Amino acid sequence: MKTAKEKVVEFMIEKDRIVYEATNIRLMVREDWEEMETWDEELFVKFIEDLSAWGWTDAQICPFCERFGLSCGRCSYGKRHGLCNETEDDTYSQIVEKNNSGISRLDGVHLAIKNLIGEK
Repeated sequence: MKTAKEKVVEFMIEKDRIVYEATNIRLMVREDWEEMETWDEELFVKFIEDLSAWGWTDAQICPFCERFGLSCGRCSYGKRHGLCNETEDDTYSQIVEKNNSGISRLDGVHLAIKNLIGEK
């Protein structure tokens, strides 16, 4: 049986692949993966539980949101990529801008979230 950490890492790999195919932007960089490796299993368990409990289907939600308690100003991911939706050059704004056919090209992220939390 996979650990929560393994499941979340697989989810983020899939999310990165989907976003890259739709926009040619890498969602995750080496420093992101290395940082996630240092986190305790409990954080990954809580991330999956919160996704399920809150019904999050937002393509922006990531383990860094969980890690920093949605406090974007403290988020290491935000410091590397730009705070989500706060500047024109943050990673997510670029993804939306380059996703010429609309959010439908990112629908796979919603499916990946449902798979992560065990929804059918």
